[in-house]
Amino acid sequence: MHLNLLIMKPAKKIVLFILFFIGSQFILSAYNQLTVSDVRFANYVRPGSIDSAFLVVRSKGLYTEQSMYLTISARGQGFKVTDSLEISYRFDLPAGAIVTDTWLWLDENTISKGKLYDKWTASGIYENIVKRRRDPSLLFKESATQYLLKIFPMSGTGSRKIKITYLIPSTIGRDKLSSQLVSNYLNVGFSKVDLLKVVYFEHAGYTSPAVFNSKGEPVSLYRKSDPSGAIYYNGISLFKDYSENMEFIVQVLKPSPVIFSTFERNGEQYYQLAIEPNSFLESKPTHSLMICLDLDMSNIVGKIPVFSSIITNLKKELGDKDEFNVSFTKGFQYQLYSTQWLNATDDKIEEVFNNISNQISSISSSALLMNETLHWMINSGAGGNILFITSGAGFHNVSSANLLIEALKSEGLERVPFHIADVSSVNVNCSNYGSQYFCNNQYFLTNLARISRGSSNVFLGGQQSLIGTIGIAVTNSVPVLTNPQIYPKPLNGYTYSRYHPVTYDKIGLNEFIFQVGKYKGELPFFIDITGESEGKVYNKFLQIDSSYLVATDKTLEQIWADYQIKYYEAAGGKNPARISDAISLSIDSRVMSLYTAFLCLEDSSYFCPNCVDETKTSTGTKVDKKDVQFIVSPNPFTEQIQIVLNAVSDHVNELALIQVYDLQGKLMYQTRGGTWAGEVLSFDLNLSELKSGMYILVVKLKDKVFKKKIIKL
Repeated sequence: MHLNLLIMKPAKKIVLFILFFIGSQFILSAYNQLTVSDVRFANYVRPGSIDSAFLVVRSKGLYTEQSMYLTISARGQGFKVTDSLEISYRFDLPAGAIVTDTWLWLDENTISKGKLYDKWTASGIYENIVKRRRDPSLLFKESATQYLLKIFPMSGTGSRKIKITYLIPSTIGRDKLSSQLVSNYLNVGFSKVDLLKVVYFEHAGYTSPAVFNSKGEPVSLYRKSDPSGAIYYNGISLFKDYSENMEFIVQVLKPSPVIFSTFERNGEQYYQLAIEPNSFLESKPTHSLMICLDLDMSNIVGKIPVFSSIITNLKKELGDKDEFNVSFTKGFQYQLYSTQWLNATDDKIEEVFNNISNQISSISSSALLMNETLHWMINSGAGGNILFITSGAGFHNVSSANLLIEALKSEGLERVPFHIADVSSVNVNCSNYGSQYFCNNQYFLTNLARISRGSSNVFLGGQQSLIGTIGIAVTNSVPVLTNPQIYPKPLNGYTYSRYHPVTYDKIGLNEFIFQVGKYKGELPFFIDITGESEGKVYNKFLQIDSSYLVATDKTLEQIWADYQIKYYEAAGGKNPARISDAISLSIDSRVMSLYTAFLCLEDSSYFCPNCVDETKTSTGTKVDKKDVQFIVSPNPFTEQIQIVLNAVSDHVNELALIQVYDLQGKLMYQTRGGTWAGEVLSFDLNLSELKSGMYILVVKLKDKVFKKKIIKL
């Protein structure tokens, strides 16, 4: 049967299918699940496994493009080679994600590149082909955050390879961009993939990429170049790193308070604009901020990630004319860094936190710190707020929490706002109090923020990143621009279909206001910016010419299309014609919507001979024979193993760091050593204390990291 015959369906049926989705798309709850099933037996469903995962990251201006390569199997489920299985994979992406592509491998060298259809057509083609045992995959969007991938067929003892590409919005800073690396959906199935390989391809205008896990710990990246000279960075994260979403940060080479791009296709012109309020406020409001550090080191992953997040956010939100100070405990004594307010320059912020890093106590002294800090703030008469960074858990009891709150009220708690970041991530204890659920000091902190008219933000090692938790608290602590508005107008033209990622009721003065839209006309753009801060109304006019332009590509069109599609989807409940508009725009721009689906087929019109399989990019774990050889024997082993590294001449006589992790990322063994013979490093390990099972062996030599699975019998 020809493909064209499969696609031709009555328009009336498409409308009925659309109306069904209007009533069903928004009731799905979010979860991640991977299953495999024999299509001959409807009830024979088993958990699938992800055998390998490879994430490719690219900077795309104000978004980050992420391509996840997955190899999926039915490992350990008892299927036979003759079984034909269907893969069903439900997974979450953040609400702002934009899915733009998917590939299916038909064999090692043949890639089928997905095409977008309306869901009714795509589903019909998929089901018809499943009956004929051909090779389709279907990816569609079930809700704002939930997706479903289906692949058929897979041999009971085989595997299938897929790539899914999506855009994730970045948090914009003048000198850096950060975004989530979405990886928590890998935590599914019968057997968890033990390693996630990450590659970032360098982009003009950005440098110094960095990856952090959800606890703020860095994931090592190594700078390399491919045969063409292109620069990329690679690294490997263990299960403990990627089981929750990670954070990606890249530095901007030429920091600017204005980020501006345009793109044109088929006569349609698009723009994106981001502006930092501080850049146009002529008389900026100044602020005094006391940072109160109450860190119980046993409840956090480490002092370094916490301090790094504090420094990053203070430098982002405080200006040179703002003031700050720091209070903390040294031993059991209250310490005030300075008896006077300090100018909040970047250098001074770095200097202060570097100086106190080795002085601060490792235990919490919440009552002492808050009482003394509140007393100093009131007596100084400078006004301002308290930024309370804490990981204490000494006031989880309701009675003791209420007693402390009453004591602080007598000191003037209601006169000074407390903006709180609870950075606890380990040793978290939770209890029910009445109908509410509180962890560690959360009951106390919630009421502290309420009474002082401040805010409370909780990390607890959850989905929000450490730097994000502290960032919200810092933003709440400083002056903001309320009701900000941007009105752009090009020369000899106008802008239209303008969208913002969020409704900006208020924004920090060092945060960016973002807008994307379409325009008719030409450069320069004339921008009217309005807002209010600290009781003063601002109205500023800016001119933006070609000197502000940042290079972009069709990604800008896709970002705008995603906002326009969501507008059509929201209006579709009352006007079904809008859903037809959403489908047309989705297909034209290659942006998945609630009413379209990506389909890959075993059909020559889908084959993509120019698609590059980026999993063949080196990650430092697989090497050519003429390159470094990493040999472990015997493997599997019972007690001892011998490790040999050949051709590492640039590290001769260097002691290697040898580590063994379990598949959950827990360090089970560590030592330093090795014997050199020319360019060959070897050493013997006695691992008799380990339990039987699979482990990850890691060998580190300065800028080189080697990893290999080992199995103890």
